[in-house]
Amino acid sequence: MIIPYMGTIVQGKELWRALFGRTRRRVLGLLYLHPDRTFYTNEIVRLAGVGAGGVQRELARLEEAGVVTVRQVGNQRHYRANPECLFFAELRAMVERTHAVEEDIGYSWDD
Repeated sequence: MIIPYMGTIVQGKELWRALFGRTRRRVLGLLYLHPDRTFYTNEIVRLAGVGAGGVQRELARLEEAGVVTVRQVGNQRHYRANPECLFFAELRAMVERTHAVEEDIGYSWDD
């Protein structure tokens, strides 16, 4: 089967990379692919596969911007995609589309 190349896959991949750095892509991807779930900081670091300092900086920026919510549980901070965020639907759609692109072509967020 021959599938014509229309540029959409590359455009989605490049747009995602142009708009967000590696750590932010991974944090947003994790939180917005699972918006009903909370993740504690060390869990995000482990699942995102990026450095703790970078994750903490991104979480602080995203919290300040209202993109994520945080709740203190004991000595852990639990983060979640903020459904009240003005751009929640758009961010979620972008994450879902980019994730689908990655699955379709075997693209990694780091490529």
